[in-house]
Amino acid sequence: MKRFLKILPLILLISFVSSDKTKVTILNRSEVVIKGESNVNCFECLYDTKLMQNEMTVTHIKRESKLVLDGAIIKIKSKGFDCGHKMITSDLKKVLNSEVYPDIEITIKEIVSQNNKLLAKTNIKITGIEKNYNLPVNFDSSTNNVKGDLTININDFDLKSPKKVLGLIKLKETITIHFNLFLEY
Repeated sequence: MKRFLKILPLILLISFVSSDKTKVTILNRSEVVIKGESNVNCFECLYDTKLMQNEMTVTHIKRESKLVLDGAIIKIKSKGFDCGHKMITSDLKKVLNSEVYPDIEITIKEIVSQNNKLLAKTNIKITGIEKNYNLPVNFDSSTNNVKGDLTININDFDLKSPKKVLGLIKLKETITIHFNLFLEY
């Protein structure tokens, strides 16, 4: 009987938490862009969203002012970027070590509403290294559009900046991943 009384609160808690599964599709008109700069120039590399795993089943649980997610994983092919110049595109693929690590994974764990703003708690996996980030996002419910910018330090993922012209041209340590996703569910 004592054992039952110990687990009763857990049983009651579980019975009041409901979860739903939703099929989410990332539409092809979405955009993912990596923006960076060197000590000489700026660059933008546009992702071919046709390569994105665009369908996932997401389980979500609403708790107070947050939405806890499971299965919200966006996989981006590291070879899927085009920087508009063959040499820059090749350098980006080398930096991302795309032969060994073909995917960049973005896992959205929670979405928190604070002061009429949304914050996505994410886990980013690049070259096998995972880091957690709190990412401010904008959501337009009329178009199911999610926008945001994530600035990362390439050293956090042990990414090696290519050095050009005997080391005179170097990539700066921070890059920004801009995303503009259109969802269907």
